[in-house]
Amino acid sequence: MEKKNKIKTGNDYYTLAYTESLLDDIKELETICRERIQNESALKTTLSLPEIEAEIQQMEEMVAKNYKSSQIKKYCRDFIDKKCPELKKIFPFFGREKGDNKDRFYVAVLFFIPEIDSQKIVEALGLSGDKETAYINKTKYSIRETVKKICKEHPEIKENPLVYLFCERLKINR
Repeated sequence: MEKKNKIKTGNDYYTLAYTESLLDDIKELETICRERIQNESALKTTLSLPEIEAEIQQMEEMVAKNYKSSQIKKYCRDFIDKKCPELKKIFPFFGREKGDNKDRFYVAVLFFIPEIDSQKIVEALGLSGDKETAYINKTKYSIRETVKKICKEHPEIKENPLVYLFCERLKINR
């Protein structure tokens, strides 16, 4: 077998033309994603900043008054699905997941509350224990790093008041 002009990956060999076509496909997808973010109506929020703050204030009061976790979770879902659906198009963690990361969605939404700590989030979600608090801290770090990366790659998204506010609450803008 002629291995000249081929690249070995594992047990297989691929031609340079094939790998170059894969690179072209990746570049094309990157361009599509970049254009989508630049042209996406997701960058325009449907609510004004005072309206957003009022919604967050209501969520904060629910947490402070120790509402049931099911009520808080429903409010979080409504906040994203009905009031701020554009966030699902910008940040992956605002899309609800099943399995191990199912609480990540709620953690992300609750971080809109100013100065909320991990212990308060644990209580609001009906969780308990040091393991859960450590999980919330790890999740916050993961969310912050994702937001930093996305905002670095696409600085124009910070023009969205929701994104800007979320960055402020995660202490990214400072």
